[in-house]
Amino acid sequence: MKKYLRFLIILFVVLYGFTFFTPAADQIASAANTNVYVAPTVTGDGSGSDWNNQAQWSTVALTRGNTYFLADGTYGGRNLYTAETETALITIKKATQSQHGIDAGWQTSYGDGVATFTSGFIISTGYWAFDGVTGSGKTGHGFHVDMTSQAGVNNAFYIVASHVTLAHTKISWPDRDGEAYMNETSTSAGIEIYGNYTGITLQYDYLEEIPGFPLRMLGGTDFLMEYCVFDGMHSDAARHSSGVIVRNGNSSNGILRYNKLMNTEGSYTIGFYTDGAVHDGWKIYGNLFVWDSSSSKTGTTIPLGVNDGPDVVILKNSVFYNNTIADLRISHKSEGKVLMGTGTGNTVYNNLFYGTNLLLSATHDYNSTYHNTATYCTSGATAHEKGIIVRQPADCDYLDATYDRNPFAASGSGDFTLAAAEDAGIPLGSTYNVDMLGNTRTNWTRGAYEYAGTEDAIPPAAPTGLSVR
Repeated sequence: MKKYLRFLIILFVVLYGFTFFTPAADQIASAANTNVYVAPTVTGDGSGSDWNNQAQWSTVALTRGNTYFLADGTYGGRNLYTAETETALITIKKATQSQHGIDAGWQTSYGDGVATFTSGFIISTGYWAFDGVTGSGKTGHGFHVDMTSQAGVNNAFYIVASHVTLAHTKISWPDRDGEAYMNETSTSAGIEIYGNYTGITLQYDYLEEIPGFPLRMLGGTDFLMEYCVFDGMHSDAARHSSGVIVRNGNSSNGILRYNKLMNTEGSYTIGFYTDGAVHDGWKIYGNLFVWDSSSSKTGTTIPLGVNDGPDVVILKNSVFYNNTIADLRISHKSEGKVLMGTGTGNTVYNNLFYGTNLLLSATHDYNSTYHNTATYCTSGATAHEKGIIVRQPADCDYLDATYDRNPFAASGSGDFTLAAAEDAGIPLGSTYNVDMLGNTRTNWTRGAYEYAGTEDAIPPAAPTGLSVR
C-alpha cells in the first residue's frame, strides 16, 4: 500500500508540478536580461512579452538586466529603487520604429510620438539608463517630463545614487516665474543630484522654463553633461538660483561640453558654492552661453563663478576652453566674467565674448571680445587677447574698433557659427579638438564653433611659457 501511495505522489508531481511551479507570465517577463514591452495600460495578458501583451507601466516590476520599451502615451513618474546587483543596468527606453525590440504586435503608432510623464522621478539606487532615444536641441525628444500639474516645490529628477544616465529627455514647466511651483524661500529644480554621486551622465536633454535651478548637484565625481540645452529659469533675491550649481560637498572630474545654456539668471550660469569645498579637475569647453532678445529678463549673469565666502571655495586644475558667450539684449547686459577664484592650475583659453564686458581671473590667453560693453577690463591681458586693449591701466576702456561688430553667421536666428575666419586660438590637444557640430579643430578658431570655411584663420603669435591640462 505504501509503495502504491508513493507511486501516486510521484506521478502527481510529474504530471502537475510544472503547472504549480512554472512562473506566471508577468514573472517571466521580468526575468533578467529580457526585453519588456510597456504601455500606460495593460493589453493582452499584460505580461510584457511582446507588443500584443503590453505590461502596465505603473505596476510592472523593474528587474536588473532588463530593457523596458515604452510606447507613446501618458505616464506617471515612479520611484526607481530596485536593489543593485553589481553593475547590472536597468534601461527604460522609448520605443521607436527603428528600435522597438520584438516585431510581434508592433504598430507604428506606438513609436511615432512621445512618452509623456506627468510627475517626476526619484532614483535611489544606481545603474539606471533613462533614454528617450530621439531628440536633440529643443525638438524631437522621445521622453517628456511635463511638470505642469505638480504644484509646489518639486524636482523632475531627484537622484541619490551613482551610475545614472538621462538622455534624449525634455523637462519642462509652463512658466519659469510661476509662483505655484515655489514657496517663499525655495524653488523647484529640473534635476537634483544629491550626495557623493559618481558616474552621472546627461546627454541631449532639454530643460525649459524651470522655476528655479535647471541643475543642482551636491558633491561627487565623474559627472558628464553634453549636448544639452537649458532655456529659461527663475532666480530672485529671496530664492537665489543658478543655471548649474555645484555645492555642499567636494567634487572632481566634471565635464560640461557642447551644451547651449540660454537665458539663465542668478549670479552665475555655472556656479561653485559652499564655503570650504574643493572642486578639482573640471573641464568646461565647447559650450554656448546665450542671452537672446526673446528673454524678458533684465538681470546680469556671469558665465562661470566661484562663490568665495569666509572659508574660500577652491576650484583648481580646471579649464574653460573654446566657449562662446553672447548677450544679444539691448538694455541689460550679462557680464563676461570667468571667475575661477584663488585656486591654482586654472586656465581660460580660446573663448569668444560678444556684447559683454570681460574680466578673467585665472591664467588666460587667446580670448576675444566683440562689441564689448567695456565696463571691466581683463587683468593682465596679453597681446593675443583681442577686442579690448588692456595692456596698460589707462587702456582699460579703450575698445578696438575692428572688433566692435557681430562675428556670427546669423545670431538673430540662433546661428552662432562664425560668418568668416576670425582669430585663431592655441591648440589645446586631442581632448578638445572637436566642436559641438563634429568639426575637427584645425585652425582652433576661438569660441564654441570651428570656422568651417576654406579661408585660413588669422594665425596666432607663437606662445611662450604655456602649459595645457
